[in-house]
Amino acid sequence: MRIRARLSLKYALPLAQMALAACLLLWTYQCQAAFRRLYDAPPVPRPFTLLVFLNAPANLVRWTWFYHVRGVWSDALFVGSIGLLWYWVALNIYAWRERKSLILPAWAPIRVMADLALIATGPIIAWALRSVDIAELPWLWRIPVAAFLVIWSLGPVVIFGNDLIQCLRRQEPGQ
Repeated sequence: MRIRARLSLKYALPLAQMALAACLLLWTYQCQAAFRRLYDAPPVPRPFTLLVFLNAPANLVRWTWFYHVRGVWSDALFVGSIGLLWYWVALNIYAWRERKSLILPAWAPIRVMADLALIATGPIIAWALRSVDIAELPWLWRIPVAAFLVIWSLGPVVIFGNDLIQCLRRQEPGQ
C-alpha cells in the first residue's frame, strides 16, 4: 500500500501540475485574443499570473530561453520544466517522510553549495515577481497568488537553511 501511494504521488503530482499549466496556458491564449481586440498594449492575463506564481522556480528557468524560443516550443519547455519541478518536490516529500532528509548530494561541500543556491532562489523569486501588482487582482486571485509568493520566497530559505545548518554541524539529516 505504501509503495503504491509513493508511486502515485511521485507521478500524479507532476502530471496534475502539468495538466493545470496546460489549461492555464490555453486560458491565457484565449484572454490574449480577447484583449487584442480591446487594447493596443494588452495587460498580462490573470491565468498567466497565477501560473507564474504557482510555479515560480520553473518561471526562473523559463527566463533562460524566453528570448530564444517562442510559441509552442516555449510553452512545451515551460510545461516540461513545471513537471520536473513538481517531480523533484514529490521526491523530496517522499524522502522527508522516510528519512527526514532532502534529495541533495551527500558530499558536504557540494551539499553546502546546493543549499546556498537553493536558499538564494527565495529572495530571487521575490525580487523577480515584485513588479506584479497583486492589489489589482480580485480577491479570488489575490489570495493564491500572495500565498504562493510567500511559499516560494520563504520556503527555500527555511527548508534548505535547516539542511545547511545540519550539514555545517556535520549531522546526518533527520537527526
